[in-house]
Amino acid sequence: MNLSKTIYLLSRALFYICIVFTVFILLFSVLSFFESYFDIDIPLITISGNQTSISIPLLKSHIEFFNSLGVVALWLSFGFYALYFHALSEFFKVFTKDQVFTNYSVKKLSLFGYLNLIPPVFILLYFIIELIQNMSLHMDSTYILPIPHLCIALFVYLYIDLIKKGKLVQDENDLTI
Repeated sequence: MNLSKTIYLLSRALFYICIVFTVFILLFSVLSFFESYFDIDIPLITISGNQTSISIPLLKSHIEFFNSLGVVALWLSFGFYALYFHALSEFFKVFTKDQVFTNYSVKKLSLFGYLNLIPPVFILLYFIIELIQNMSLHMDSTYILPIPHLCIALFVYLYIDLIKKGKLVQDENDLTI
């Protein structure tokens, strides 16, 4: 098995892991809603005050979140990264094909490039909102996260340009034959 196929399968596995976590969090956050508002005792869920803890017995761990927009943020982030890893697997799938220089390849690479621009834009908006609200700014991983996404987007756009130029050369070569 060649390297591009292995990387494609790895990115596919990460996609499925993110899907499982998204469904897990969605299911248990809905169950915690029912436990909180209807006083139904649901196993593996503990609610204390405004915080919910979901126990994961197989991993001997737990996930905690606030019973507000924290749940929505978890849904959105895991949903985004599920879509992200799906696009990543499609990105690597392009390099497993016999013909790389196609419009399909450009389309798949563009999708992955655009997805890499979402976190920096989101964090920039978050930063602007904090400035408008005169909140104290603190440098943490929230502000560092967009940097790798921006670097990946730059490399993806380099690949897109190379594939477009390769497609142009291939089309010209097909016309001369």
